[in-house]
Amino acid sequence: MLFKGKTINLRKGKESDLPKLVEWLADEEFHHTILGMPLHSTSERKDYILQQFERSSNPFTSDLYLIIETKEGLPIGISILHDINWRNRNLNFSIGIGEKGSRNKMFGVDAFFTTVIFAFDELNMHKVIGGVYGFNKASMRIAERGGAKREAILRKHIYKKGEYHDMYLYGFLRNEYSQLIKSVKETYLKDNINHGR
Repeated sequence: MLFKGKTINLRKGKESDLPKLVEWLADEEFHHTILGMPLHSTSERKDYILQQFERSSNPFTSDLYLIIETKEGLPIGISILHDINWRNRNLNFSIGIGEKGSRNKMFGVDAFFTTVIFAFDELNMHKVIGGVYGFNKASMRIAERGGAKREAILRKHIYKKGEYHDMYLYGFLRNEYSQLIKSVKETYLKDNINHGR
């Protein structure tokens, strides 16, 4: 499975990704940007990743763990689609760029919108929700300029680095999809988004 964005691809994880994923999960800065409890040992991280790979292999999984890679095939991050509700056709997602040299570039923007497009085009979702921490102003701007609607604020919801932070929930609906694509092309990616298997 390969889903193509403009500067990145999304694909399922494989065992050869394990060392890189373990390295990222040990990075406090990376972990600060994604959901979940810290995993303190290498064995805990390996077990967690292997569990996610196994869950992702189920066609009706509630969680899908994808690798973000460059067009050259270099793994640089993860895209997690979780709480997939196949009956109501909605899900939540989060992304994280693990490779330090690939952060604060367009890879994260492309991964954000490629994940949303994947959810609508490949998983046939009706609604896609992205959670953004209150301290992540850049991601808020990306979501809002891409046409997402801020649907809720979960006050003091996440404990990170010794304090509680708000979480903002941004929603995309299928009937807003064409406007999303137009906004993304005009605002971020400029050229056509080349996506598909």
